[in-house]
Amino acid sequence: MILLDTHIFIWLVNNDENLPVNYQKLLETEQEKYISVITCWEILLLLKKDRLKLKSHFNEWISKSLNAFNIQVINLDLEIVLAYDSISNFHKDPADNLIAATSISKKIPLLTLDSKLIKYKEIEILKL
Repeated sequence: MILLDTHIFIWLVNNDENLPVNYQKLLETEQEKYISVITCWEILLLLKKDRLKLKSHFNEWISKSLNAFNIQVINLDLEIVLAYDSISNFHKDPADNLIAATSISKKIPLLTLDSKLIKYKEIEILKL
């Protein structure tokens, strides 16, 4: 099982060269891949701020991306919110805190290159 951070998900779907080859290989073979619903929200924010461009409308893009890469979405629930409460000050970005809380509460290792998330000892980070 793997929880993908937002940038990893975007790089995977867009076949971006920023995604390290060893990450790409892992994602090709891993059967259980997840993103947080917060990742979807983050992508929408990036689109609204013109910091990300997609080849199709978001609704179509996200649906096709999830299906193409066999990725499931973890919705926000009380368990995640309670985990968020215990870590909410470690990262300035609330979305990253919620993704971290998702990883902690669901006990799913996180795949990220975010140095702040990597340093947080409560999160199991996949190190490749």
